[in-house]
Amino acid sequence: MNSSKLVSPLILVDPVDPERNVTSALSEDNYKRFIDASIGFVKAPLQRYLLIKSFDIGEFKGFNIKLKLNIKKPLKEDVAGAKALKIFKAIENEIIKKGFEVLDKDWHFNKKDKAFFFFKIPESIQPEYIFEGPPLTKENHVKRFKSKHKKTFIKDGKIYAKEPRLFNYSSGLLDHLLNKFSDEDSGFVLGKAS
Repeated sequence: MNSSKLVSPLILVDPVDPERNVTSALSEDNYKRFIDASIGFVKAPLQRYLLIKSFDIGEFKGFNIKLKLNIKKPLKEDVAGAKALKIFKAIENEIIKKGFEVLDKDWHFNKKDKAFFFFKIPESIQPEYIFEGPPLTKENHVKRFKSKHKKTFIKDGKIYAKEPRLFNYSSGLLDHLLNKFSDEDSGFVLGKAS
């Protein structure tokens, strides 16, 4: 089996295609939910553990980044789910890269052509970030660093710079995510979920 298919909290080999991990799209969060539900069922075998819970977007009121991914081209359910999960993780990484902390996250895939992504992040962050430069002992690097950065300061034997963020409000980040991760040509269109 390809090593990329082994990056999953659970590995279940497809009996028809031994090169396929049936659970490759299973996220760490959903795996933990499964374990918690299993423990709950063993402790109290109630029918509610056996029912499929219907998706309700209203359950995600506290999340300030709500996205809907429309999958425009026909794909097998597991392929579409894996691609949706990959986009979900890429969006999470982009949020972190832009300086926002992900306080909570979740996603839902309808097993056909739509996925919903939910992130809870701070409404705003500092308008500037601190960028670490070289140690003061490396004079040529310090000179180059100063030429690239306007606001610099020295602390603990290193030079630092203050740089403005592209956006420091979640609304600006939301617009950025919509532009970056919507690709009509590949058949994946990202929009706001309401």
